[in-house]
Parts: sequence; structure tokens; C-alpha cells
Amino acid sequence: MSEAVFFQGSKLVRELYTVERVIEKDQSKGKYVNPRLFLLNSKIDLYANKDVVLRGFYEWKQLHPLLQVNFVQVKVDNQTKHFMAQAPKELVECSDNVHFTYYQSKNNNKAEMENCWKLLYENEFHNPIDSQNSLLWRALFVQLPKKNHLFRYGFIINLHHSITDGKNAYCVVQELFNIIEDLHSAIISGSERIMRNENTIRATHELNYPNDTRAGKKAADFEYSPTDEPSIVTLVPDYLKPDSSEETFEDEKLFDSGKFLTFDGKDFLTAKEVFDKRRASVHRMCYLDVPHETFANFIRKSIELKIKLNACFEMIALVSWRRIVRHFSANSTLNPVVKYQVPVNLRPFLEPPLEESCMGVWISSFVPDVQVEYEETESEFWSKLFWDMAKKRSEAIHQYLNQKSFFAEANLVQEQNIYYMLENGWKAKDVFIMYAVSNIGRMNGASNGSRRSIEIFEHHEGLAYTPECFITAAYNGICTVDGKLCWAITWNKQFLRQEIVHLWRDHMIDIFTKLASS
Repeated sequence: MSEAVFFQGSKLVRELYTVERVIEKDQSKGKYVNPRLFLLNSKIDLYANKDVVLRGFYEWKQLHPLLQVNFVQVKVDNQTKHFMAQAPKELVECSDNVHFTYYQSKNNNKAEMENCWKLLYENEFHNPIDSQNSLLWRALFVQLPKKNHLFRYGFIINLHHSITDGKNAYCVVQELFNIIEDLHSAIISGSERIMRNENTIRATHELNYPNDTRAGKKAADFEYSPTDEPSIVTLVPDYLKPDSSEETFEDEKLFDSGKFLTFDGKDFLTAKEVFDKRRASVHRMCYLDVPHETFANFIRKSIELKIKLNACFEMIALVSWRRIVRHFSANSTLNPVVKYQVPVNLRPFLEPPLEESCMGVWISSFVPDVQVEYEETESEFWSKLFWDMAKKRSEAIHQYLNQKSFFAEANLVQEQNIYYMLENGWKAKDVFIMYAVSNIGRMNGASNGSRRSIEIFEHHEGLAYTPECFITAAYNGICTVDGKLCWAITWNKQFLRQEIVHLWRDHMIDIFTKLASS
């Protein structure tokens, strides 16, 4: 297909690009499901105005072609090919993929009611999108206790990773709530409002971007060498892997017999169902809780020294990881080589550049092998040496960005080859990355920083892991919302036991404290 078809029934739009096929191949197996959590303060009762909210979702869909498609498989010359298709009209216009829930607590425990969103959010990691029989996204609300006369909600949106990434997901969710707020304001004021349904350049580029690098290229001389086992087993030290120790889940005591109900009061999901899915999977998740004053002092220091937060986060994860390796390897002088990943947003580097609100998966990655030699006991480590190392990390990624090597033909060939290997069930050798550090940046709780009736005050993201995930052991999803640090770790328990990740998290919190007071 050379020309996109917008809003005209169930028609093929175009063949999936290589990157999209790779992601679809993974997500069909439950790998790398990427749901996002937004905690909201609202002056509007979204449940009492459910019809307005659903109308907002409908208008939002009209602005983004990728919110109206699904994937289909088509036989072409006796070969199965994967296409993006305009979903049937009835599927686009219905709202069956938007859920309004209430949490019911047996004891009406305050902590339980405040944190119930964590259960609903965790469940989405075990709930991949059915890309052939539904739209490529699903949304859920849960009502939280009111605070300071504001309605509060947990909002979870599970967007298929082939149609969104990083900062883009945050921006389009802000766009959604701005639409809902504008609709509500028009109703309250009695004014007329014309639905935005323009076919913008941005929307056109969501489906067809000129000279799209995501199509990939297959190397003519590439030879595959299937292996029974990937070589990563030698890259993950045994002392980090699971042992016979039991995992502990404190939240199972907190939530106990809690459950979620639908808007109509019917059973939707129980805490026990979430816990059963958790124990049957290799996916795990936890959160960093850095005090607001500590983080504010840390930001102030990074601004004074003109060092980007992303580089600081890289170093905090690296120093913490080094502590773990030194402790569990019983080698107090070891300076390990750490291979980690930093996702890169490609939109600003494209020609023409794309707005952050233009959907699609536009990411590459920077993968450094870092070995740093230092001792935390050095007198100026926290006041100077750490920040010097962070500055070097910042310079390294900016050099990578300036080179724009992610557009090199070798990378395009590699993406295509990865897909063919996945198709044949082969595992890539020597590509293991210990962890990823993905920071979408400093975001405003409201669009353009102006006060709105619906505002985001916390945001988290992560990746689902399955037994077939052989690329990374852990993923750090980071965002700063109006000065609040939002940091979640998702990990594969095949490679890292619970004790390791919890210590890693605690070390990071300790490092924030030391840096803030240095």
C-alpha cells in the first residue's frame, strides 16, 4: 500500500515496518507489554461525567489514526504478511476498551484505598493487547479517596508499544484530558463546541512518514546460526540469580481480600487474581520513594553544575549496581564492566522533525559498556567526583546523538535481521544488557504548564517480562512531574532475585540522599 486510508472502514493501511513487526512478535507472547500509570487530581468528577469522558475518548481517537487501527495477517504470494488495518467502524466507535472501576476494601483501610492503583496497574503487565481483534490500546480508571477537595484517580493506559513510546505517551494522554476538560467546560457554559477532526500532517505521518527508517534492510549475506541456549548465562553472575530463598510480598497482607468493581457494581478483578498471576510469572515491579525535599536539593545541585538529570540517573543506577556486585561477589575491590541501555527519542532528529504528540514507535538506544574506578570513601566523591563522572556520561550520549549513528545503514540491517531471527525462533548471542535506564524527562502535570482542571501528579511506566525475555534483566522507567521523582523498576526474576533488586533500589535512595546533602 502506498497511500494511507483514513476513517473509511476496515481497509489495509500499510504493511508493518520491521520495528513494528518485532514488537508485535514480542507482544503476542506477552513480552515487553508497556502499560503506563497516571495519577490524577481533578476538579471534575469524571465518574459523574462518564459520558463526557467517553466523548473525549472518541474525539481523541479521531485525532490519531494509530488509535483506530489493528493488525491483520494477509497471504500475499503464498507468504504471510503483517498489515496495519483501519479497524471496523463499530470497533472504533464503541467504548468497550475504556473501564471505570471502584476498589472495594474489606476493612476500608486508608493505605489500601490509596494504593489500590498498584494492583490494577500490575494486572495490565499480564494482559497484552489482542492486536487482531481489538484496537491497539485499553484504558482503565480507578477512583481514589478525595484530597484537598479534589477528585483523585488512577488512570492506566495500555498502549501497544508499536504505536507509542516514552514521552509521546505522556503527551497524548495530556491531550486526551485537555479534550475532556474542554468538553466539560463547554457543557457547563452552554457554549457550542465543534469536534476537532482535522487530518493534520502530524496524523498523516503517524501512518506514512517519508523515507521511513523503521522499514529496515535485510543484509543479502546474512547467515543465521541457531543456538540452543543464548550466551547470556555467562553474563549474569550466579550470585545475582534466584536462589532457594522465598520471595516476600508485603502488599498481599495489605490488600488481602480486596477487589475491583465495574461502574455498574459487577466484579471486575480481585486482588487474589493479581497475586496468582504474579506468582505464576517472572515479571516483578517495585518503586523508589525519594523524599520530596531530598530530590529538590538534588535537582538544585544538578542545575548549579549544569549536568543533565538523565546522566545523573545513569550514574546513580551504575554506582548502586557496582555496590551490589562488590557485595555479593565477595570482592570489595571489583570494578565491573556494566552494559546498560539508554533509549533515545528519535523524533527531534528526523527530517522533518515530528511533534512529541505524533504517535508511533520512534526510538533507538545508546548502549555503553562502562567501567569506572573510584572509591566512595574518597573525600570529594559525593561533592565532586560523582558529578564529574555524570558529566562524562552526559558528554558520551550527546556525542552519540550528534553522530546520528542510529540512522546508519548497519542499524537498519540489524533491525531486519533481528526480526528474521525472531520469526525462526532463534536467540541472539552476546546481546544481553544488564538493565535499561529510560528517562522521559521533566514534565508538567498540566499541558503547557498552565493550570487545568485535570492534572497529572505522578506517572510510572515499565516493561513486562516473560520466560522468553533474553535481552535485559531490568528496566528503570523514570519521569519527573512538577519536581516529583517517579521511578519504577520492572525486572525478570529469572536473572535477578528479589533481594538484589530491593537492595539496588535502597542503594539508589541512599545515593540520592548523599548527593542532596553534599
